[in-house]
Amino acid sequence: ATEQKRKVAKVVQSSGNRVIVTHGPGGRGPDRTYNYDRVFSPYAAQEHVFESLVSPVVDEVLRGFNCTVFAYGPTGTGKTHTMEGTSEDAGLAPRCAKALFARLEKQKTKAGEADFQIKASCLEIYNEELSDLFAIDDEPSQRTTSAAMALHTKPNPQKRPLRLV
Repeated sequence: ATEQKRKVAKVVQSSGNRVIVTHGPGGRGPDRTYNYDRVFSPYAAQEHVFESLVSPVVDEVLRGFNCTVFAYGPTGTGKTHTMEGTSEDAGLAPRCAKALFARLEKQKTKAGEADFQIKASCLEIYNEELSDLFAIDDEPSQRTTSAAMALHTKPNPQKRPLRLV
């Protein structure tokens, strides 16, 4: 919004499934074009992005697959807004949790009493540091570790865990 008010030249534009990066007036080098499976405009609604991309991932989680929803990009490009949203317009993470529990409730109703186990992680990588955003803030030693560290979980032998990552 600030850039629009200042009438800053657009350097990134989308067209279909392509993103075109220009160098603006007097810029150096040729324009670059990148192709993606899907491209959303800056004005795409959170609900549209969720239904198009993440809702099918929730279905895969319920089939027993480990799945990840990953936001990547430079500072200020909307990753946090996309993942968290606002109190008025939920982002992908709260929509994912709501959809997961709604679908589990529906399965529970169909199957009678059912037992589900859900394991979820919310990780952030910033400056090559890995942070568990679900860790308790009182325990900083559990909150941050080296990004090179491998994360492992042991499945419960009595029940198949479902993991939403």
